[in-house]
Amino acid sequence: MKLTKLFQDELNAFTDHCRSLGLSPPPQSSSKTSSSAASPTELTARQWRSQALDSNAATDVRSLALARLLDHTLLKADATTSQIQAACQEALSFGFAGVCTNSAWTGLVAQRLASKTPAPGPAVPPVPIAVVGFPLGAMHTKAKCEETRVAVEEGAQEIDMVLAVGWLKEQKFEAVFQDIAAVVNQCGPNVPTKLIIETALLNDVEKIRACVLGVWAGVKFVKTSTGFAANGATVSDVALMRNVVGDQVGVKASGGIRTAADALAMLQAGATRLGVSSSVAILNELRTGTSSAGSSCSY
Repeated sequence: MKLTKLFQDELNAFTDHCRSLGLSPPPQSSSKTSSSAASPTELTARQWRSQALDSNAATDVRSLALARLLDHTLLKADATTSQIQAACQEALSFGFAGVCTNSAWTGLVAQRLASKTPAPGPAVPPVPIAVVGFPLGAMHTKAKCEETRVAVEEGAQEIDMVLAVGWLKEQKFEAVFQDIAAVVNQCGPNVPTKLIIETALLNDVEKIRACVLGVWAGVKFVKTSTGFAANGATVSDVALMRNVVGDQVGVKASGGIRTAADALAMLQAGATRLGVSSSVAILNELRTGTSSAGSSCSY
């Protein structure tokens, strides 16, 4: 989808408002988020996305490309050690982008992914990903930073943080920006931050504002959902977010993606990463053309 004039006007007005507050984007960003060049990581992800969406490509090529866009996710409260270990083994076997867990599991995930040999094919092994401030985003900024510090220390190579949704709704834009920027700074230059904006709780104007604040604060992805709200990713939200951030950062769709058709629809809308718990079922469906029930988890 393209931004309507109303939403384009909101995007322009909000970026100008952010400047009036004394906020500033990273050096690579422009005043209008959509005009900056894509990062090398985003360019590579787009190449994989094109291969995954190419219905004329060989099935093995499509499935490998799709695997490189999947964050294999296990965030349920009752996850066990054996389940986390199994998720790591699946990520290695199928060549997923990463394994996304609550931060208590980061050390184990890092150890398991580093101690095993990935399957032939993927050029980049899966990385440990930790969620921060999950799932509410309502933690103190210092608490988010400390959780981030520990997760990175224990091996997290990407951080998925949750937006302070209440502050955004109250239009406390400086506080939202500082909250995001603090986590980005804690991550440092080598650990990308993804901002979960929880689209189910926002209207379209708020989604635009959340994406702008995230990009200006230095995140490398904007992400739709925790998977713990009433609804998860939608094609329309992914398209809106892609139009707001343009080419400079990634868009991660998560929550409720259970089939290959779901996954491909999100990629078609502009996503360059997917957070899914049904990763294996999705790849098997793409390879065989037969859908399975997949995971019952909302993520």
